[in-house]
Amino acid sequence: MATHYARTAYLQAKVQPETDPKRLILMLYEGALDDLRLAKEGIEQQNARQRGERLSRAVAIVSTLLTSLQNDTMDESMAFLRGLYQSILVELAKVAVTHDVHVLDLTFRYMERLKQIWEHDVMGLHTSGQEEPLQGAPQAGASAVEAPRAGQRSPYGAYATVARRIMSV
Repeated sequence: MATHYARTAYLQAKVQPETDPKRLILMLYEGALDDLRLAKEGIEQQNARQRGERLSRAVAIVSTLLTSLQNDTMDESMAFLRGLYQSILVELAKVAVTHDVHVLDLTFRYMERLKQIWEHDVMGLHTSGQEEPLQGAPQAGASAVEAPRAGQRSPYGAYATVARRIMSV
């Protein structure tokens, strides 16, 4: 399913083969945030179809992010990020049954923080605006843990920087 969604998103966005992989990861974060927001809306409006479709999409995106991590990197920060993605997947599966919007709020905050770190530390974008938080969701902290490392081998190796920074949430 994750592969199907990733392919569909790729085709819908008309991504060119030369598109920067860092930009593709950013697009996944943005898609996850949109789907989480709309899943919460579906729960609040008791719209089972919207809730189910958007939760499924969010799960597919997080699965794609998880599989994009380098398997040959075994440092603590990468293990943390793998564990975070796996925990998010477990909790989103529970939301499908419990309709717990608080879990969606927490997931939104984590994904929003990951996106902000990706934009700032990996892509070098200095955005002043943030994603609009889910209604009633507490704001994520913006403290820095450490500066990004120079000379990452690939954009996916940059996940180590993201993992170290997300520990501050």
